[in-house]
Order: sequence, then C-alpha cells, then structure tokens
Amino acid sequence: EENNESITEVTAETPSLSWQETPVTTPPQAKKRREEDTLQETPIRISHTNSYQMEDEFDAIGRNVAAKLRSMRLDQRIVAEKLLNDVLFEAQLGTLHREARLHV
Repeated sequence: EENNESITEVTAETPSLSWQETPVTTPPQAKKRREEDTLQETPIRISHTNSYQMEDEFDAIGRNVAAKLRSMRLDQRIVAEKLLNDVLFEAQLGTLHREARLHV
C-alpha cells in the first residue's frame, strides 16, 4: 500500500523543461542531528565574520592588559582586575580625576 501523505509527485512540462519533485520526510532523529550540526557551525561563521573587523586602539590596550594579567600570580591578578574595574567604574561615573586614589 502506498503512503500518499509522505510522497508527492509533481510534473511540469514546458518546451524546454521537465522535472519531478518528490519530497522526502526526514526521521525525527536526523532532523535533531541536523539542527545540532547547524548550531555547532554558527559560532564558527560568526567568529570568521568578526575577524574582518578593523581593530582600534582599545583592542590593542585590551591585548596589552590581557598579556600582563596572564603573566601574574593568581592573587596579584585578582587585585589588579579589581583595581582596573574600580578605575573604569569611576570613569563611567565621571568622578575620575588626576588626584584620585584607589584603596585596596
């Protein structure tokens, strides 16, 4: 017995074109696997696309700070990150000035 719900046949004829279309249903597990593959490919495409952006001075500063933080002991890195964040916080509030002092 033929299952008419899952297979459709379409035939169109023109003077130069003739085709048949037969949709194939995909088992649920294969659909899930295809969706997972798509999700895994997405970050690669995003990172590849972002690699063409122009870097500015802030990217260079970030790489410089990151390199210095990587070479520190863990306890020193924690304090340095805290102080850096405190400075950025004061600057965002507009209260950072040349005579400012931070307390550890």
